[in-house]
Amino acid sequence: MKNFTEVTAFVLRGFTDDPELQLLLFLLFLAVYLFTLLGNLGLIVLVTGDSRLHNPMYYFLSVLSFVDACYSSVITPNMLVDFVSEKKAISFLGCAAQMFLAVTCRTTECFLLAAMAYDRYVAIHNQLLYPVSMTPGVCVPLIVASFLGGILHATVHTVATFSLSFCGPNVIQHIFCDVPALLAISCSDTHTNQLLLFYFAGSIEIFTVVIILISYGFILSVILRTHSAEGRRKVFSTCGSHLTVVSIFHGSFLFMYMRPSSSYALEHDMVVSIFYTIVIAALNPIIYSLRNKDVKEAMQKVFGKNQLMNKIYFSLVIIRAAAYESTFSTGAYNLGESPKLLSRKSAGPERTEINKCTECKRRVTKTKKISHAFTESDMVKHDPSLELTLADLKHYTMGRWNSTNMPDFILMGLADSEETQLVLFLLFLLIYLVTVLGNAGMILIIRLDPQLHTPMYFFLTHLSFLDLSYSSVITPKTLQNLLTSTKSISFLGCFTQMFFFILLGSTECFLLSTMAYDRYVAICKPLLYPVIMSARLCHALLASSYTMCFMESTVNAICLSRLHFCNSNVVHHFFCDTSPILALSCSDTYEVEIIIFIFAGSTLIVSLITISGSYVSILYTILKINSTAGKRKAFSTCASHLLGVTIFYSTTIFAYLKPKESYSLGKDQVASVFYTIVIPMLNPLIYSLRNKEVKNALLRVLPKKEGCSQLK
Repeated sequence: MKNFTEVTAFVLRGFTDDPELQLLLFLLFLAVYLFTLLGNLGLIVLVTGDSRLHNPMYYFLSVLSFVDACYSSVITPNMLVDFVSEKKAISFLGCAAQMFLAVTCRTTECFLLAAMAYDRYVAIHNQLLYPVSMTPGVCVPLIVASFLGGILHATVHTVATFSLSFCGPNVIQHIFCDVPALLAISCSDTHTNQLLLFYFAGSIEIFTVVIILISYGFILSVILRTHSAEGRRKVFSTCGSHLTVVSIFHGSFLFMYMRPSSSYALEHDMVVSIFYTIVIAALNPIIYSLRNKDVKEAMQKVFGKNQLMNKIYFSLVIIRAAAYESTFSTGAYNLGESPKLLSRKSAGPERTEINKCTECKRRVTKTKKISHAFTESDMVKHDPSLELTLADLKHYTMGRWNSTNMPDFILMGLADSEETQLVLFLLFLLIYLVTVLGNAGMILIIRLDPQLHTPMYFFLTHLSFLDLSYSSVITPKTLQNLLTSTKSISFLGCFTQMFFFILLGSTECFLLSTMAYDRYVAICKPLLYPVIMSARLCHALLASSYTMCFMESTVNAICLSRLHFCNSNVVHHFFCDTSPILALSCSDTYEVEIIIFIFAGSTLIVSLITISGSYVSILYTILKINSTAGKRKAFSTCASHLLGVTIFYSTTIFAYLKPKESYSLGKDQVASVFYTIVIPMLNPLIYSLRNKEVKNALLRVLPKKEGCSQLK
């Protein structure tokens, strides 16, 4: 076997050999690189030169810009040279240096984004203590630790990778020297390197993502507890840019590295690499400055206002005014002479004061359309004469109503700010698409592959079906409400949504306990597993789960629909859940709450006892196994299920096992988002990401294309 010292250079394969396409890519990436340098270095100059930006938030931002500029400079110049030259070689030491610097910058950015999330948490959650908490004595060590962590991580992978032997072709199927691409051409055993990559990268990713999630969990709780729309908008604006960058960066990072090396595809991985090495570095200064008032004011201070800026601003004002006109298309409002102002029409019956209930009823529909688009304070601010109309509307909706007189409920949703709603729409749309693709793909793979026709994957198929249905009951309506001014849901639609929500959620509880019993039989009684877990028993367990939960959801829906509702029809939630619906009722809800508590408590206790008993037996069996490999194999068969159970039940218990008086809108909505939207997306990832059988089945169902084979 040839040693790596005999290799003096590597050849970077790049995107294409077509000269015309190479020229086009050269011009494109040159423009992106120049923009990256201009944006990041310009942001550093602004932060350094403007005293108003001398605070921890912009201190971290300037360091992030420096890292992005360095990161792009490590990759892009060499790639540009390769586009215009026939020789695409990079020396052995040059390749090692490029890998070291790239990993250093990438890892440092991970830690910096986590530090910035903590900074935003302190600024929003502990505003009075922020100057004391985020002193230079705290910020500087955080930045130094981020760089040291990046250098240490890069050193480990660079030394481990270039200690391998390269006896085959020295052509790297990539645009730069990256760890997975080099491992793919090594003729040594790369198992240890893959473990190092997985454990180090995975640990850093988990550590930073956990910090970010915890920080934003508290931040979201503060935002949802803020009553005024202006207050929510102000709070969210301080962290919206950072959240966008975190989502883009970690999304591409997870896709690229949290996979075994055997699953890498040249075309897909190079596109993702371009995204996180070149595009993100160009996007960061745009994201952090486009909607940042302080940065824009600093730019105006440095460069001064010009005619172009004024024209752009005036155009935006006109567009905004046109949006208002569209909202008030019922006839109550129109654009005045100034594009910034809204004025009432000078004529027509709408100017008549509302002194009678009949007149109030006549105007309810029109006023409700306005109230969907704006909060009460916004409407009164734009037109003080609306204050009487709003008061009359409240008086009119005080009437008593139930299922025999069915008005619409109004779902308050998660935010009032248009910017926040747009960000949440994009985030939830992405999550929903991943949920649909992940769960539908899991069902399809299990159905198509005969090797997965076992009880474990039979139950997993139905879990994916439940998650897909569960998310589809909630998310589409939530997405619609985030985009439209009309946030109403009919009485029948609300109770239908609640019925299926309870049905699917309770069924998932029983199904998770059934899967725990299946794992118990597989580990504790492996020889009897085919006999005990027969097809007949599996179908019986599944049918009983659906039947019991159908009865539970039917009883709950009937009890809730017989209540009377008054005072308000505004549901302080983003979907029809039992707690916010009970809060609207003016009837005595004690008996209904007792019935719901008995059914929900019984479902939770039975499923948790089954799961706990199964895992106690499993743990006892695992501890009796002498070999480490045997323990690892036994644990691997139930680790995914145990993780799914922990996430599902922890959020459910947090959301529901509390007295009614202790409910907090912000915390409960965060928990609800997690178990209704996020968990259905996570389950297919949890059950497939490290599942060798599922990955092998995927390779069998989707064979590699001839083009990829030829490239290899």
